[in-house]
Amino acid sequence: MPEVNLKVKWPDNAVSDVYSPSTIVCQYFTEGDSMTVKEFVSKCTTALEHASKRVEERYGYACTSAMSSIYTVQSIAKDQEGDKTVEILELT
Repeated sequence: MPEVNLKVKWPDNAVSDVYSPSTIVCQYFTEGDSMTVKEFVSKCTTALEHASKRVEERYGYACTSAMSSIYTVQSIAKDQEGDKTVEILELT
């Protein structure tokens, strides 16, 4: 399956990559998108769970890397304050 990396800029100006095992995340995000941290975590969790299910349908097992990405995003988000925004810098 083609994989996608989201490069995101957090409210504290940190930039991180979020790995997806599937291009399905491109249905959830586009370059230049900006959203609250809460919305990003929600959409990202949904997109990566969907991506993991696609892997499972094809290969018979869920993608642990997608689950790890969800955990990382949720962990980073805990350190962000209020209704600040996350920006999608690129999808590669």
